[in-house]
Amino acid sequence: MRLRSRHAVMLIGLLLSPPALAALKPSPAAPVQPALTALVEPRAAEASSVGINRIVARTGERQRDIQVMTASGPVYFAWPANVTPFEFVIDFGDGGAPTARSDGYTDADKARFAAALDAVLTEAVRSVRANNAWATRPRS
Repeated sequence: MRLRSRHAVMLIGLLLSPPALAALKPSPAAPVQPALTALVEPRAAEASSVGINRIVARTGERQRDIQVMTASGPVYFAWPANVTPFEFVIDFGDGGAPTARSDGYTDADKARFAAALDAVLTEAVRSVRANNAWATRPRS
C-alpha cells in the first residue's frame, strides 16, 4: 500500500511539472493557413529530417516559449534574440509536409512572421540535432 501511494505522489508531481503544464496550454485555434504554411515549406524537409513532429510557440514562458516535439521527447528554448514573438503551431505530417496556424497572422505582417519563423526553425533544428547527439552518445 505504501509503495502504491509513493507512485501516486510521483505521478502527480510529474503531471504538475513545468513541461507537463506547458503542454496543456492551448495552442492557436486558427485553422491551417496556407500563406503561413508557405513560409515554413522551404525549411520543412530539414526540420522533418532531424525528427521534428511539431513546434508550438508561446509567449510568457521565458526559457520554454518554444516547444519542439520529437520522437525522442520535447526540446525547449527561448525566443531567439531580435525576434518579435507570436504564438503559432507548426505540424509536420507524413513526408514532412508542414501545416501552420496562428491566431495573429496577416499578410501585412508577412515579413515579420517570415523572419521569426526562420529564426525559430533554425534554432529548432540546431537544438534537436544537439539533443539527438546527446541521446545517442556512447555510454561508458
